[in-house]
Amino acid sequence: NFAIGDAVAIAPGLSHTEVITSRESSGTTRTITVAGHDFAVGEQITVSGLTADYNGTFIIDSAATDTVSYTAVNA
Repeated sequence: NFAIGDAVAIAPGLSHTEVITSRESSGTTRTITVAGHDFAVGEQITVSGLTADYNGTFIIDSAATDTVSYTAVNA
């Protein structure tokens, strides 16, 4: 399973791997920290390599400098 600092797949259209340095959840919202990402609200991402409640294909609800949030289906 996932450990802080592990590389996991996050694919915004074209596949590439980003390193997640932390994660948190609140209700069905999942927030992952990905330093220096270039994701934007409305983009589709696929997250894999985490636990079932974080993995899947999602639409980004919120994107800040180093974080991305999305709504999880398996909450």
